[in-house]
Amino acid sequence: MALTKKDLQAIEGLLVPIYNRLDGMDKRFDGMDKRFDGMDKRLDRMDERMDRMDRRMDKMENRLDKLDSEVSSLKSGQLDIRKELKEINRKVSDTYDLAVESWGIGTENRKWLEEGNSFSTRGLRDRGVLENRS
Repeated sequence: MALTKKDLQAIEGLLVPIYNRLDGMDKRFDGMDKRFDGMDKRLDRMDERMDRMDRRMDKMENRLDKLDSEVSSLKSGQLDIRKELKEINRKVSDTYDLAVESWGIGTENRKWLEEGNSFSTRGLRDRGVLENRS
């Protein structure tokens, strides 16, 4: 059984709406493809922005690490300064105590001498500390 021209025309007539629908679908797919291309470009720009943000975050992290290291060094230096300050404070206190003691001894000696007491320098002359003034 062979198809006649009329049969072929009838089949072609049935296929026309299918072709039209396929053409419409093709146009819609082309539109979707363009929209996806636009989305792809936007996503590429977003990806570039994210990469820039990531680089900035890395720089910030490096600066924070450096700052953390410097703060740690400062803390260590602060402890050293505190130790040295305690030592200086101790030396100042010792010096003050010595000065007060010396002042007190000087005051006592002056009072003793003002009361008419004297001391012998004979032992100092014998040892050669003082010149003989005889």
